[in-house]
Amino acid sequence: MAENSGVEAHKQSFSGLSGLFNTVLSDDLQDQHLTYQALPSRSHIIWNVGHVAWAFDQVTRPALGLDPVLPETYVEMFAMGSQPVADRAKYPALDELRQAVGTSIDSALSRLDSLTDSDLAKPLPDSSPVRELFPTLGALLGATAFHTGYHAGQIALLRRVQGLPSGLGM
Repeated sequence: MAENSGVEAHKQSFSGLSGLFNTVLSDDLQDQHLTYQALPSRSHIIWNVGHVAWAFDQVTRPALGLDPVLPETYVEMFAMGSQPVADRAKYPALDELRQAVGTSIDSALSRLDSLTDSDLAKPLPDSSPVRELFPTLGALLGATAFHTGYHAGQIALLRRVQGLPSGLGM
C-alpha cells in the first residue's frame, strides 16, 4: 500500500486533478456552453478553467520555486476578483486553457518529487497573495487540490444547468 502522508499524499491528490478536469471538460461542450452564466453568478466554464490555470501559475508554481509561464493577459481575465464576461471572443481556446492546467499540474508533480516532508512546513514567501490564508507550502498544496476540485464542481454544475450531463458520471 502506498504511503498517504506528507509529500506522497500531495502527489496522490495532484495526480488525480488532470483526470478530473478532463472528465468535466468532455467533448460534448460547444462554444455556447463555455460562457453560459447561471445568474446571479457571473462565472462560466471558460473562466473556471482559466482561473485554475492562473492560480496554479501565479500562486502554486512560485511557492514551489517555479517561474510563472502564462501570459500576463491571464491576470486580467482570470485572477481573483476578475469579472467574467459572456463574450467568448475575449478568452483563449478551451484546449489552450486545458493544456495550461495540465502542464501546471505536471510541473507541480515533478517538483514534488524533489521535496521532503519537512519542506511542507516551510512558510510561503511574503510575496504570496495567499500567505495569510495558507502560511506553509503544505497548507497551500492542500488548498490547491481543494481549489481545483471546487472549480471542477462549478464546471459540472454549469454543465447540468445547461442540460448537459455533469461530466462526473452523476
